[in-house]
Parts: sequence; C-alpha cells; structure tokens
Amino acid sequence: QEVKPNMDWLRDLFRMAQERGLDAYLQLTKASLEELLVQDISPPGAAENAPAQPPDRSNRLAEALPALFRSYPELAGVALEKDVLTLSGPPDRSRWVAEKFLAPLAEIQERRPIFLSVDRDWWPSKEEWGQMPLSSTVHFLAPLSMLGEAQREPGDAVLWRLDAPPSPLRPWEDPAAVRETLQKMGEKNSLGFLDESWKSPQTNSLEVTTGQHGPPPVEEDWFRLLLWGRMGYSTNVSDQYWEQPFAARFGSMAGPAVYAAAAHSSKALSLLQGSAEDSRPSPETGVRTENIPAAAKEFLFVKSYLWQPASGRSSSDFVTEVLREKKLLLPSEEKQRAGFLPPETLEEEAQQALSEAAKAARYGAWKGAANENFYRRIQHVASTGFALAENFRAAQALARFLLDGEENNRRQALQHWQQAQQSLAAGTAQNLPGAFRALSRLRLQLSQAMEITPQLRPWRWEKATWEVGTVEGWQPALPTDVPIPQKWLPAQTSWLSEFGPYSQQPWMSAINQQLRSAFLPAPGELSLTPASLLVGRTRLPVRETGRLVLRLVSDQPATVWVNRRPATGLSPQQFPWVAASPPAPPLRAQLFSQEVQAGNNEVLVAVAAKKDSPLASLNYLFVPDARPVLSLSARQSQLEGGVEFVPGTEVSPQPHLTIAAQFPGGPPPTTQSATASQALFRFSVREPGFYRFRLWCYWPTFQSAGLDLFLDGSVLKKVLGRGDPVYQKWHWLAVDVAADLGAGEHTLALTGWKPGAGLGSIEVFPAGGTQTTSIPGPS
Repeated sequence: QEVKPNMDWLRDLFRMAQERGLDAYLQLTKASLEELLVQDISPPGAAENAPAQPPDRSNRLAEALPALFRSYPELAGVALEKDVLTLSGPPDRSRWVAEKFLAPLAEIQERRPIFLSVDRDWWPSKEEWGQMPLSSTVHFLAPLSMLGEAQREPGDAVLWRLDAPPSPLRPWEDPAAVRETLQKMGEKNSLGFLDESWKSPQTNSLEVTTGQHGPPPVEEDWFRLLLWGRMGYSTNVSDQYWEQPFAARFGSMAGPAVYAAAAHSSKALSLLQGSAEDSRPSPETGVRTENIPAAAKEFLFVKSYLWQPASGRSSSDFVTEVLREKKLLLPSEEKQRAGFLPPETLEEEAQQALSEAAKAARYGAWKGAANENFYRRIQHVASTGFALAENFRAAQALARFLLDGEENNRRQALQHWQQAQQSLAAGTAQNLPGAFRALSRLRLQLSQAMEITPQLRPWRWEKATWEVGTVEGWQPALPTDVPIPQKWLPAQTSWLSEFGPYSQQPWMSAINQQLRSAFLPAPGELSLTPASLLVGRTRLPVRETGRLVLRLVSDQPATVWVNRRPATGLSPQQFPWVAASPPAPPLRAQLFSQEVQAGNNEVLVAVAAKKDSPLASLNYLFVPDARPVLSLSARQSQLEGGVEFVPGTEVSPQPHLTIAAQFPGGPPPTTQSATASQALFRFSVREPGFYRFRLWCYWPTFQSAGLDLFLDGSVLKKVLGRGDPVYQKWHWLAVDVAADLGAGEHTLALTGWKPGAGLGSIEVFPAGGTQTTSIPGPS
C-alpha cells in the first residue's frame, strides 16, 4: 500500500508511451535498490559473524527483477546501471550478475530483454555466459567512446550511450563527425544510441551551468537534434539537404548564408585538433598541481602542446613535422604525412564563417533568443579559431626550439602566444562569452605558456661513435664466436635522450624509431649481399659494476654481444622499456641484458643484410648492481582533506595514515569525500632507471580497499587494491607497473581514500627483474 501511488504513476507513464507507439524500459540504479542492498550485500567473511536472516529476506536482490516484471507487464525490458554492476568486482561480476539477475528470470521463463552496462573494465565474453541459465535476451549499454574500439565479441548487440555533451569549443556537433559516427554505428551490431548527454552539469547552451536538470528545449538545441536524427537526419543525404531546413528556419534569403556560416564553422571545429579542451597543460585530475616539482610541470606543459602518443606512429604532430622539415626522418616516414594542420587553413575557415554570418545578419537572420545564441556560437568558434591558429604556430616554434636549441624559435613561440592572447581579448571586447569554460582553459594554457617557456631547456641529444663493417656467410663454430669484419669504417649515430630533463621519457623512443640518424649507417663502399651481415661495434663507458639493458630496433634478425658474450634476451614484462612505444612494422624492438664491469665495455651488433641497407639502432640503459630500497614512512607525508597520521597503538602497533577517526576496532567511521583527501610523498632517486612501488596497507573491509596513485602529476595506478582479497590484516600490495624515473626529486600522491583504509609505508626499488616479494618489509 505504501508504494501503490508510485506504481500507479508508473503504469500511467508506461501506457502513455504505448499510446505514442513507444516501448518503455526501466533503468535501475544502485539508489533504486538501496533497501534490498542493505539486506543482500555484505563483505566476504561477514556472514560468519552476522546473525542469521529470516529465510524470506536472505536473497532479496535476486527477487528484484522477477517482481518488477510481474508488477509491470507494460515494460519492454530493464537496464542495469553501472553502479549496480560494480557492486561485484570484474573477476566475479559475470557470475554475480547471473546469480542475482539472470538465473531468477530463467526460473520464471521471463524473456524480455536485459541491458547490462559495460565498459573497458568489464565486457563479458560468450564463454562467460555459456554456463549460465539464460531466458532473457542480454544486450549491452556501452559508452559511445568505445565505438571505434575492438569489441570482445563481434556479435554483441549494443545500445551506444551518447553520455558526453559537446565540449565547450564544440557547442554543437560537426555534421561530418556526426555522419561518420552514425555510419560506424551501422557497421556494428548496433541497436542505435541513447542520448543522455543532457544529464551532465555542462549543458548545450553558452552558459557553463544553468541549473537545468532535464533535456534542453528543442528550440534551444535545434541544430544538434537536427544532426542526431530527431528531425530526419540521414547518413545518405547530400550536402544540399541542409539548405532546406536552414531556409525554413531563417528565411529564403538568409537561410543559405546561415547554412554557409554553419558549414565553415563546422570545418573550423573539425580542424581544432589542438584545442584547449584536448591539450591543456594540467596533470591528471585528482592531484594538487602546486605539489608537482618544477621539472614535472615543464614536462606536462610540453606534452600538452606537442605530444599525441600513437603506438608505432609519430608521437607528435608538431615534433614530427619539424623533423620532416629538417630531413631527419627515415625514408619510409618521410613519405607518410601526419595530417599536419596549417594554421592558415583554420584562419581562413574562421574568417569565412564570420563573413557569412555578417551577410545573414543583413537579411535579419538572427532574430530571437535561440537564433541569436546560434550567431554568438559562430562568432565564438571563429574567435577561438584565430587564437588557436596562433597557438599552433607557437607550438611549431616550440618544437623547433626543443629540437635545435635556437633562441630565436623560443622568442617566436612567445610572440605567437602573445598574439593569441590578444585575439581572445578582442573576442571578449565584442561581447563574446568571456566566462565560457573553453576560453578560460585556453587563457590558462596561454598564461602558463608565457610563464614556463622562458625557463625551458632544449632536449638533449645523445651520440655514439661506431665502427661498421660486413661479414660474408658467417657460421659460428663455437658459442663464443663473434663476427669480426676484415675492415672497419668509422660511423656515428645520434638520437634524443630518452631520459631527459623532465624525468624519463619512454615515449621518446617513438621519435627515435623514426630518426634517420639513430640507425647504423652502411657506408657506400661496403658491399652487401643476401648472405652478408652488417656489423657495428662501439664501446660504452660505465662507472661501476652493474648491468646494461640494451634496446635494439631492426627490420631484420639481429644479435647483440657484450664483451664478446651473447647478450641475454629480456621480455617487456621483465623490463618494460619497449612496451611504451612499439615500433611500426617492419621494425621490431628487442631487449637484451648483460652484466658489465667498470670501464669501457665493447658492444657488437650484427644484423642480416637484405636488398637495401638493413636498419638497426641501439639504445642502452645502465642499471647498477647496488639495489637500494627507498622507504617512505607515513610520518614524512604531507596530508590534506582529512587524511591523518596515527601513531602506533596497542590496537594497531603500525604507525599509519588513515582518513578514519577510529581505526581498526570500534564502529565503522563516517563516510568522507575520497577525492578531497590526499597524502603526498616527496622522494629523490640518484640513478635514472625503472622503479617499482609497493604499499604496506590495511583494509578493514572488502569495500574499503583501493587508492589512486599519481606520480609527478600523472596517473601511476587507479584504484590500486580494488578486489584485494586480503583485509583486516597488514600486508604488502605491489603496484603492477614499473615507473621510469629520472635522477632527482619526484612526488607520489595518494588519493581516493576510503574510511578505515590504512597506509604504513611505501617502498621504491629498482625494477630490473627484481621480484617484489624478495624485499623484506617492516615487522
């Protein structure tokens, strides 16, 4: 009787949908199942000490869907939101979903469809469903951002969630981009799309927030609705189709001009690939910027402007373009352009958009609040386009400065950024929305550029002196044999340091793998046949006993010897240098390792010849034998947002950090904001290299496990410990990724604290092949 009014209201709503030819589906969230969850969800092991529940209340969550379908025959199906499914960790989620939702429906032979929210962490395979009782048809709800990614099962029927609103710089969507998206959707086993973008606090109007909680009015959002199909958009229509709805809205004289202004604005939008929305110089969300060392801030700034990492391809549009200008790329890379945007193209589209919009204004096109809003958006895109064109020119000059160290290029970059600031200021003077979020981000980017660029240092180039020669038909008689040419010729290689001034940069290898100068040259007087080996010899000085780790990139089979001994192969898992940037075929990367003594150590590389000169480049990293373990105690951290240091007590002898007022023992602490809480550790390493981390931690319950780790402002590991089966016990928890650290100071920030979680200490140690379990921990 308590819920009867609500049930009647839902039935009326479902009938209303049916009268309009619509099918009604119910989306269930965690909040809608709260009363059931209190009875049904408990941490592992809690059942042993919990009082027995009455039989009729022991599995209320499993009764939820059968009860819903019995109560509402008008329902076409049910969708389970992500927050419901995340009640169980990914390893157990498929079994948990089957037990709680699918099996109970099979028992009553309910066949209406169920939609499950999936993401990159959980997309169940056919094998996972194979042993489960199914009567309902299972579909998936997936974010539209995963549309271009390979699905685990090609036959999965997917309803794509359009859950992200347009970015502030793209207040409506580009028609070409929408058409391409819909065509991609049609190629998959797609059920269509679900537009939920209005649920975001960022709306489609010019204001950042309006307090509006429902979908925007059709009059306010007419252009976007036209694109996404609510007014008859089709992927097969010609461009002339657009003139008709524009003429109907703005008039026969003004319509073509408005359409032309919108078309040029759309082209400008599609060219804003370096926009402030996508390339802002700030660290990952969740860590305080003021705590990042200056060198890390410089690196984050440079990365935001220049780098767009892509596996096997150029790591940056701007850097690659400058290298191409200087004829420093391999021939294969010279032929492949990176789609670099000339700033003049962006300026031309922005100017034409303004001209057509002014022409439309002479025909009275911009009458009414919604149309005036559309006009301001065109002006805003054009103004931002002018500023970003200068921003692109500045990025080109910055890339040149970092590569060649010429001060004139630094000055040019600063001049272009100053002109970009002036363009934004002029736009604000014309009553453009100066408080618009994208403009604020772009202004921040420009101000940081003006502040940081004068202190930047150019990238460091490494050089190696070689001797090269050829060996014909070499067949080793003994394992100790090495190929030695009869004649050696001098040669030299050069490459960008992968362990530069901003901490180590493994993604620099993506650039080095394209550099002509990084590969062994084959002098013209050397004759190469299919039976030849190109052999290179160099000497690497090291200061102490340790180990060389060598990365060899080649297009043919190759071998490495160190001091006339074959080097041992390494996998990326043992030393993850290659995994960060695998080269493009036909190049391949190999890792080798060999112990060395202090002094000069001879390195030989032999690569099989082919019709043209073979390609082979070698980079190395010295790992000292002395493997010091750096211990970061809880006492030496900087704390914010409720994280506190707790000295050792009789209840918990381990001094630790926690966000709880009481730890362990006593009643459960009250919930606090995890995102506002942070523990920051500063530490220094002497030698550059790859390092691993492990945490001495405590989780009072299964749900309290998990911390977010940020290294120098970038994500090291999200939700470390989620699903950890060990709780109510102090234990070591290893971070499963190795971090590449440069010599000097670094920061490690821990956020995402949950009530009761405890951290005793953190250990930092060299990664090279060392197992985390081999290091003794605190007692």
